[in-house]
Amino acid sequence: MKKFFLSLIALYSIQLLAQDTIEVSGGLELGGFAFQENLPFWLHTNSGGFINSETNIAGRAQIYADYDITRSHKLQLGLGWFYRDGLSQNFQRNDLFIYYENSIINATLGSKEVADNFQGLGVVRNSFSLSGNARALPGLNISLAKPLKIIDNFSIDAAIAHYVLNDDRIVDNARVHNKKLDIIWNFKPNNSLTAGIEHFSQWAGNSSIAGQQPSDFSAFIDVFFARSGGEEASTNDQLNSLGNSLGFYKLAYDLKTSSGKYSLYHHHPFEDGSGTRLRNFPDGIWGFYYTLDDTSYTSVLEGFLLEYVSTVSQSGRFGRSGRDSYFNNRIYRSGWTYEGNVIGLPFIDVPDNTRIEAFHFGLNVAFGKWKSRFKGSYVRSLGTFFNAINPTRRQVFLSTQHNYYLSNSSILQLDLGYDFNNSTSDIFGVGASYKINF
Repeated sequence: MKKFFLSLIALYSIQLLAQDTIEVSGGLELGGFAFQENLPFWLHTNSGGFINSETNIAGRAQIYADYDITRSHKLQLGLGWFYRDGLSQNFQRNDLFIYYENSIINATLGSKEVADNFQGLGVVRNSFSLSGNARALPGLNISLAKPLKIIDNFSIDAAIAHYVLNDDRIVDNARVHNKKLDIIWNFKPNNSLTAGIEHFSQWAGNSSIAGQQPSDFSAFIDVFFARSGGEEASTNDQLNSLGNSLGFYKLAYDLKTSSGKYSLYHHHPFEDGSGTRLRNFPDGIWGFYYTLDDTSYTSVLEGFLLEYVSTVSQSGRFGRSGRDSYFNNRIYRSGWTYEGNVIGLPFIDVPDNTRIEAFHFGLNVAFGKWKSRFKGSYVRSLGTFFNAINPTRRQVFLSTQHNYYLSNSSILQLDLGYDFNNSTSDIFGVGASYKINF
């Protein structure tokens, strides 16, 4: 706590000394929740680790300092901390990063919260593998500042990152390699088609069960190209790719009009060769998303989203490459999680429930000083191929959020949530918070 307030004082002092070159902004939030047994699903899910299912009181503070080195070279320092009960570590960092950008690349060193590409309406904030359900991973991320034109109407977008999983897990200090490549085709004015691939891999670290995992440069090359490991790797990693590989293919069509942007998209997951060969089709997220262009159009409707999600196939029940059990791994048995929270698709519960089917909608509306969000999901949970849930668990997750703007920087927020479950009692919860930005 003392270090945090010293950081705030230091940044404020810098602003006073250099008001012409450094801009300081931030925000404070304080809220409370009342619920039966646990908070409803959408009142805590995809909160970046800020809220958990047993949180009664929560607060956070964020501060950012922006410095323009030149017109095309910029720096940003971000500090964020939050407190919430219901966890063994109630007080933790949120954002803690240094960000640099120029006309070609962006680079982030540290931990920066996952950006939300769907106005808070989607099942995920970003993608099938990166939902914003866990706190931001510490590491280094380098990406293109904007898509790079390569020929005619074609451009590419790319990024590479390296993270460390520094939480309490079966494989201590496991690393995460991440890269992505998108090809964008602007085949007509305001029409674009994007096809891409994003790859993650957990590797290195010291397993309490399997011992030290390969971590030298040769191992990194194997991880980068998703190749099988050498003699020092486990038997499974010699048969498949080194480490715990996972990722997704992306296909999206975007149409821009005077009223807003319309998107059709699909995120197709893979964890081994069968997934990359699409043997697990139609698994993934299938969605439609509309967002208002409020610079040229006025409407009560600000955003609308429909999604169908399935992880039922997993390349089939039988065969050497079947039964993928998404986000699980034999060596990295903590799975695709950070501090116990799944990093990817939040409907998956590692390791017991990886086969789900869901229908989801989200709606954002605004009227006067009010902005409201409505979300609803119907989820069928089947367990895994090895341990089925019988009878199938059926759940409905409903939530609504209402924000009243006392001013441009001062907001009162009310959250309501309700969960129906055919195997347990229903859950209702309510939350209220106050936010101020500066």
